[in-house]
Amino acid sequence: HMPQQPMPRAIVGRARAEAALWAGKPAAALAQVEPADGPTSDAIGRMASQSLRARAIADLSDLARQHGREPPALPPDLQADVSGPSSKEHPRLRAFAATIAGEMSRHRGERVAAPWHHALMSWEAAADPYGAAYSRLRLAHALLGQRTGRREAGTHLQEAVRAAALLDARPLIGAATDLATAARLPVGVAGLTEFQGTDPG
Repeated sequence: HMPQQPMPRAIVGRARAEAALWAGKPAAALAQVEPADGPTSDAIGRMASQSLRARAIADLSDLARQHGREPPALPPDLQADVSGPSSKEHPRLRAFAATIAGEMSRHRGERVAAPWHHALMSWEAAADPYGAAYSRLRLAHALLGQRTGRREAGTHLQEAVRAAALLDARPLIGAATDLATAARLPVGVAGLTEFQGTDPG
């Protein structure tokens, strides 16, 4: 047997982490991407892992606040990845850095649109429809916390669902439609039911 190469293992860890995040299990997700991949020549892969770590920590913070507990501390290396020079070299690195900044705002308990708007622009510049759709989901949530943000939120959720349907990204479709339903916003795309399987709700 050939020894397992570190990069595929990291990719598998990221896939498992994201699945755990969509399933509402941020602690399990964190276990898949922590500690960070370590020294690696794959800067984009490392930032992808850091982005998932930041998202897991933000989700844990949300849960802690819901139960009146102290949110977890933010690892200092995440802050360094947002402000460090490496984040400026490549469109995807910039997009991951912008996403980490958005997740850090969630960790602080802020429901603000600006970081997610920046993340959305960064993913569009990197030509990554999945990253853009995820940013739209977070941006819509932030906008729904503002008195005048409903219409714009609805537009972003509609776009997120449309993009996620084209990618067959079912957890993202589910999250966007759930948020729209909770906010009583009409969101749907032609033929969307075929992406939702047998569950009508």
